[in-house]
Amino acid sequence: MPKQASPTTPTSTALLPDDVSVLALTGEIDATTAQTTRAKALAAVDAKPAALVLDLSGVEFFGSNGIAIVLEAAQRAELRGIRFVVVAHRHVVLRPLQVTGVDARLTIRPSLTAALDDLHRPTTGIPVARSGQA
Repeated sequence: MPKQASPTTPTSTALLPDDVSVLALTGEIDATTAQTTRAKALAAVDAKPAALVLDLSGVEFFGSNGIAIVLEAAQRAELRGIRFVVVAHRHVVLRPLQVTGVDARLTIRPSLTAALDDLHRPTTGIPVARSGQA
């Protein structure tokens, strides 16, 4: 029986005006892709942009490895004073974040446009709505 190819998580990174970096992940985030995905996410934080958007809108599988990667990237961003927003609108990503309560610790927006709009609002010390709530 031929060996089945491991799923991959292609990524793309873009640096937008105002030093906003977008890391778009697609495919599956699981045990076979976790190490590479983690390295890319943490490298995006370590590049020290003013803000980082982690775009998960193209992710087709998201389990405990994905949750751990997002949490670690968010914590590292917070320690470095980098604004961090997650883009997610698919049930496959949102549901694990909600069930584990991780969504309460993140700023989640349903689209890249909404995330970028959120980042361009001045910070006033008033908490930003979480999990796509207005």
